[in-house]
Amino acid sequence: MHTYHRTRLTAGVRHLLFTVLLLASPWRSRPLSASEFHLEIEPVIANGGEGRVEFHPTSTEWVTDSTIARAPDLSCVDAGNVKVCVDQSKTAPNKWRKFDYVFYVRTGGPQALAFKFAADPIGKFYDQMATARIALTRDQTALTCALQFPVYSMVVMDLLSADTGKQTASLQGEQLFQVALRSLVPDLDILLTEPVQVYCDLNLWESCSARFVNLRRMGGDNTLPLSPSAPALEIRAIPRSFKALARSLLPFSGDGASTPAAGDPGAGEGGTVHDHLTVAFSYKTRGGLDRVFTHRFPVRFVPGFWSLLLAVAAGVVVGSMIPLAFGKVRVKEWGKAAAAAILLGILVEAFAMVVVKLDSTVQIFRFKLDPFQILPTALLGALVGIRGRKNADALDKVFRTLAAGGANRSEG
Repeated sequence: MHTYHRTRLTAGVRHLLFTVLLLASPWRSRPLSASEFHLEIEPVIANGGEGRVEFHPTSTEWVTDSTIARAPDLSCVDAGNVKVCVDQSKTAPNKWRKFDYVFYVRTGGPQALAFKFAADPIGKFYDQMATARIALTRDQTALTCALQFPVYSMVVMDLLSADTGKQTASLQGEQLFQVALRSLVPDLDILLTEPVQVYCDLNLWESCSARFVNLRRMGGDNTLPLSPSAPALEIRAIPRSFKALARSLLPFSGDGASTPAAGDPGAGEGGTVHDHLTVAFSYKTRGGLDRVFTHRFPVRFVPGFWSLLLAVAAGVVVGSMIPLAFGKVRVKEWGKAAAAAILLGILVEAFAMVVVKLDSTVQIFRFKLDPFQILPTALLGALVGIRGRKNADALDKVFRTLAAGGANRSEG
């Protein structure tokens, strides 16, 4: 090939390659340059003035718009003919006790600007959704918009509260306790980061375990249900029957036993708490700090109906032997007196249960009696049994009163 033609062919190939590279270059596809944009975020006031969040720019770079469009948690607002967005999935705490945010300015072309900010939380406040005013300067033309996104605190505070109510347990078999959780940040999701743990006294319990229930899946994360009507936790525990019985007989002998204040769980049924169970788990808001929630709730052992009935009868029999021993009741009369005392003791026990259920108390000689426990029930039966023959007279009077009332109603 002639040298002239070879030179022209080489020049043509070079021109073609240059044209292809120019057309494929992202710089040609950019509608605007980065220097034409300036983004400012006004401080956010949190919790009605108790805290604030200041935003400081750290860097700016070009990114492909298609990458932004695939972001899983993108929130955008129009500002003139561009969009200002925040990618909440990229928000995270950093080692300088601040939070990293990424904001985008989407111009409609294949490229977009990414503005990185460091958010500095000041004061004490709960994580929350906030609306920030954003000023976007483009070619010396100022545009403003309001964008909603979460802001986070660096102060470690519980974002959850628990409601266990009155937790009672029988003396044998597997016991089920349910815990409802309430969020103190209702506009943010609560994400679980580790399984729940339960702590119990293995001298008193054979086993104990806990699990989350009614979980929701959101964005690949487990999200807690935060409604009192949907329990978030189930705790299953099996008591050691004899040790549980001993703890309920002597409620103030163990480290876990106490007497709660009025209104606390267990206060409505005699006020005795025999043990405590503790649950703990790690959680966070999406983009916020990792936190640990711990809840310790009281457990009260309650014997079954037949156990309480037997305790009343045993107490009555023991109590009725006292007047027999002192000659107040003859041996021939003791059987009738004891039978009447047992029946009257059952009525007294039932009345005491109703009184305590109505948030009142039963006191004898300034001592509070819990009719839902074996030892106080037996003591109540013994006090009835000591009355001896008076029980038969009292029972007869009760039946006569009831009969007279029924007769009067029938005549009316």
